Amino acid sequence: MKRYLYPRLSLDISFADLAFGLFYRLNKSLVKSPSILQYFSQNHKQVLVTLSVRTAFDLWLQALNLPKGTEVLMSAINIRDMQEIVKNHGLIPVPVDINLDTLAPNIELLGSLISPKSRVFVVAHLFGSIIDLEPIVEICQKHQILLVEDCAQAFCGTNYLRFAHLFGS
Repeated sequence: MKRYLYPRLSLDISFADLAFGLFYRLNKSLVKSPSILQYFSQNHKQVLVTLSVRTAFDLWLQALNLPKGTEVLMSAINIRDMQEIVKNHGLIPVPVDINLDTLAPNIELLGSLISPKSRVFVVAHLFGSIIDLEPIVEICQKHQILLVEDCAQAFCGTNYLRFAHLFGS
């Protein structure tokens, strides 16, 4: 079955939404919202705010300084720039196919693609979905592979924080 993605040609925002946003922007004193650091640094976690996921990923790979030829497993559907960042560090991107119904990486395939050179797995939460990471966390822990979540398409406010327990938070 072929599936097609049709981009929207109109913005899903009303005049009332725009007026509301403008009113509160001009009257900042009426709204007390936490900074991004306060929002994500609950329980004294360290937070780094960057321009984009790509910027953070590039910075993180620089800090890791992995040996050339190290394999980085990645969700097969991702933006091309993420693979280019991996290649620019002398690393080898290894695509892991996804299940089209859940948009989650194929667990059996992931297990078969892991080699002694595999050190990182980048999971992209696609098109607003949030993938169940428990089986992926188990595989990564078993093989001592670092797990990276690309949540650029999955942000849903504080609802996302409910999954923090998976990472010992």
